[in-house]
Order: sequence, then structure tokens, then C-alpha cells
Amino acid sequence: MFSDHARWLRMVVLFVLGALLVSERLAGSQGVAGAQGVAGAQDRSANKRKADQREPFELSEEVRGLLEPLFRSIVEAKVSRANVKLATETVENGHVIQTEESSYQIASKAPDQYTVYHKSQDNPARIFHDGRTMSVAMSTQAYCVFPPGLTCRDMVTDVPIDLGPYPEPILALTIASAEPARTFTSGMRDVTLIGETRFRGRMDSLRIRGQQADGVIWDLWLTKEKPARPLRLLVNLTPMMVATGQVAATGGF
Repeated sequence: MFSDHARWLRMVVLFVLGALLVSERLAGSQGVAGAQGVAGAQDRSANKRKADQREPFELSEEVRGLLEPLFRSIVEAKVSRANVKLATETVENGHVIQTEESSYQIASKAPDQYTVYHKSQDNPARIFHDGRTMSVAMSTQAYCVFPPGLTCRDMVTDVPIDLGPYPEPILALTIASAEPARTFTSGMRDVTLIGETRFRGRMDSLRIRGQQADGVIWDLWLTKEKPARPLRLLVNLTPMMVATGQVAATGGF
């Protein structure tokens, strides 16, 4: 994929004001915000699902105490709305040499209504599902309609078209009634609390790092409130790409 062996790929995800995950407070909201929807993504979960078949990974009590309240709030959410900024960076010898920016506008209402809009200069995409039909558009010129599609929960791991380089963790943290534990604790080698940090130099936060069995490494920054809110997600895709032969790396990698 890259001609230079010292390059690697990472995703930097910023949750604008955090993902707004709401349970009973907005249970009376009507429909899904952002009525015109469409989207999609190739299923990138195959390697991770193979890893899920290994011996179950056990979270430490410390990490469990941090993640479980957040995950529970997402599972129990009736409605969610979130704006997410995404930067896909190519890094060479520790320096960012290329950045592609995009964003997500996401709204959902459990169990099966959602709109996901990936705003990208090269590959914009939208998915809209009203509980009866799914509309998918890859441009402003054309779209297609399908019979009843995926529930909110299933769409996280089985999104049908390209919706960015690695959409699963983003959707898992922003779609109402999703099961983020499937994404962030299954098929793992390790999940570690790095410690407290200052987010953007002004907000106290906690940083957690996970290493998936398929090679993907992610760092998640959370607020210190309970339940916590996601602030930033950094995903290093290079180890997975090396393992699957998409990238070659030398000792100086």
C-alpha cells in the first residue's frame, strides 16, 4: 500500500463535545435527527471475529470499573446524536506527512432507526434506515433502497458499504443500543489503563490502551465523570496491515 517501509497509518478520532448518548431523558424524541440519510462500509471484522474464538480475554477490575458504566449507558440508550471528527494520518519516521480529514454526523433511535453521514471529500457516503427500509447513497446523484436492513446493534459490525477506514469503533461508541464491549473487549490481547492525562491541556481525562489479537492498537481518552464520555480515539492500523501483507516493514519501522 505504501512504497516507503517506514510509513504507517493511524486514525485520530475526536468526539465533538463527546458522543451524546441519552437513555430516558430523550426517550420521547420523535424519529431520527437528520432525516436524509445514507452510508455504508465494508465489513472489516473478519480477522477480529477469528480472534474472538480464542480463549476469552479478562479485563482487570480497574479497567472494567471504567469501561462498564460507559458501555452500559450505550447499550441502554434510546436515542443518540454525535458529531465526530476523523483524521487519517500517514506517519513516516515519527512525522505526519499526509492527513486526510473527514467527519461523521450520526443519529440513532433504538432499536432500528439511524442515519450515518460520513462527510469525506473523496468518498462521501450516507445510510438512512427508518425501521422499514434502508437507503444508501455514495453521492448526491444516486441512491438505492433496500428492504428492512440491520438493527442499530448489528449495523455497527456489519455496515454494508465503505464508511471510512475503520468505522466499527466509532459506531460502537455513538449508536444507541450498540454493544461496545463486542468491539473493545472481545478478541483482545490486552487492555491497559495508561493513567490520567490532560485532554487538550485543559480537561482531566483517563487514557486506556487496547491491543487486539488482529494487530490493531487503539488508545481511548475518556472523561473522568461517571458514566464517562469518549473524547478521543487513536487507532494504529499498521500492525494489522503488516500482519495481513498490506504493508511491508523493516527493522526501522
